[in-house]
Amino acid sequence: MRHFSKYFLFSLLAFFCLLISGVIFFAANYYCQFSKSSDLDHSEIKNLLLDAQLNTAREFNFLILGLDQREANNALLTDTIMIGFWRPEQDKATIISLPRDLWLEKLKTKINALYYYSQEQNPNEKMVFMFEEIEEILALEIDYYLVVDFESMAQVVDLLLGVEIEVERPFDDYYFPIDDGTNGLTHLRFEAGRQTMDGKRVLEYVRSRKSDDPEEGTDEARVKRQQKAFMAIFSKFSNLQFLLTNPRSLGSLYRYWQDNIDTDIPTSLLINAGGTYVRQKMAFEFLSLPEEFLVNPPISKYGLWVWEPKDGSWEEIREWARGKISNY
Repeated sequence: MRHFSKYFLFSLLAFFCLLISGVIFFAANYYCQFSKSSDLDHSEIKNLLLDAQLNTAREFNFLILGLDQREANNALLTDTIMIGFWRPEQDKATIISLPRDLWLEKLKTKINALYYYSQEQNPNEKMVFMFEEIEEILALEIDYYLVVDFESMAQVVDLLLGVEIEVERPFDDYYFPIDDGTNGLTHLRFEAGRQTMDGKRVLEYVRSRKSDDPEEGTDEARVKRQQKAFMAIFSKFSNLQFLLTNPRSLGSLYRYWQDNIDTDIPTSLLINAGGTYVRQKMAFEFLSLPEEFLVNPPISKYGLWVWEPKDGSWEEIREWARGKISNY
């Protein structure tokens, strides 16, 4: 019996030694791969994690602008306008999409031109004008911005090794533009169901707008697809299994983000948000402005197809937005 106890203790000690050695080897290998692909040294990685303050959930508001700059369209018009409200104390984040054809009477233009005018008005403070106008619509303060062209979105998806998206219903788009300068068209087909998409496929999914299906051939359907793509990217970035098994991809993603993405959101805050999402299992709510607050005037009024507030002011929309952000 005594011999068995010694054998058992020795085996247990050997097991723990092997376990600790395995953890050390994994951590060292992970660190080397991430450091090499991210081009960060030890002190930079340490400071990044310390700044993230992972034990403290942080609240913030942010603006997401999506640019669809095809070869035939180089104008700085925003195809996607979303405002996010990160509320960890309520275990929820709310993302509100604004229609790109929303009319701004004071500026005599649609909201999708705001980014262009912001660049023109003050190149050194290019988002100040944009923040002011959107804050006037919602009466809610914006802290940070993120500008992503769709090609960069595709690169991010590929660095994440693809993302999973649930396609609610099958649809066809027989008029999808080919990006080769010929103005040609091609046919897209999406089957229903959950599927893994690479960057190219995600681009097709969020860009499609000409489906004959009345459920999918609208701007509202396109906005919902863009929201799904955004959520899929964030979910993959916050997936613990992906983070633990792909240090090289994670490092490459960090480097691409730093070098190519136009944003003032601190990387430490994004890490904090990702940690909070994993820890608290936060829910996301994606909303669009209800059409009951909007009216589509005759084209002759402005010479454009637009939406404008039904009551002539933003008050109803502001009250609705405040309720959605504060009352869950």
